[in-house]
Amino acid sequence: MYTVQAAGGGGGRTLLAIDCPKACEARCGKNWKNEMCNKMCNICCGKCSCVPSGTGQDTRNECPCYANMKNTKNGKPKCP
Repeated sequence: MYTVQAAGGGGGRTLLAIDCPKACEARCGKNWKNEMCNKMCNICCGKCSCVPSGTGQDTRNECPCYANMKNTKNGKPKCP
């Protein structure tokens, strides 16, 4: 799973933002609707700060926010 990472240094913790475009490129790279997949993935990543690894539906639960986001018009999963 691609997610926000914490980096330690000097006793404190700093949150590093996820690179949504890179994570979504990896997830959507082989999708036949690559452009739409990337668009929706980046929206979901921005809201959830994570993207499931791999390209299949079997990894969606790695990021519950991403997996549970629904399209308000039809109730289908919003995130690819």
